[in-house]
Amino acid sequence: TVTGVQTCALPILDLLARHQVLSPEELDARYHVELEKYSTKLLIEAATLIKMSEGTVISASMDYQARMAGSIIAAKNAGLSGEAAKAQESVVNRISTALGNLINHLGSLKSSIAQAHELEEKAFDMAHFISETVVADMDAVREQADILEQSVDTALWKMPDYTDLLHSK
Repeated sequence: TVTGVQTCALPILDLLARHQVLSPEELDARYHVELEKYSTKLLIEAATLIKMSEGTVISASMDYQARMAGSIIAAKNAGLSGEAAKAQESVVNRISTALGNLINHLGSLKSSIAQAHELEEKAFDMAHFISETVVADMDAVREQADILEQSVDTALWKMPDYTDLLHSK
């Protein structure tokens, strides 16, 4: 974490300053550059996650949800009922729940990113906020996207899944 890096870096920075390898100003500048690199990298990852989720995951999930709901309606019109109908409805409910959670977590992630940008003048505070809050929001989005990836028909899923990545040339 950012706090851990700060704790580990202080003795090293002290050593470099004592031996006049770098001046305190140079050390401080390098430390801030590393914090800014960390923050920038994670904000790019968060923006990419949002773009992928909104551009691919949500649309594929909604298409599959609509397809499945249409199949259930057709089956019920044909007389399907009981456990078979409930089993099919549970699939749609699982997708619907994960999709709703994904959309809610994306909102939280966007809000966290905006809050992180408000801390741009304080490199450590920004990096710490990103490591604690933005990363947690990203994990929550990924968790729901993983549920949807396992549930949605692969013909609708436009991104490679883990199996595709393992077996690609």
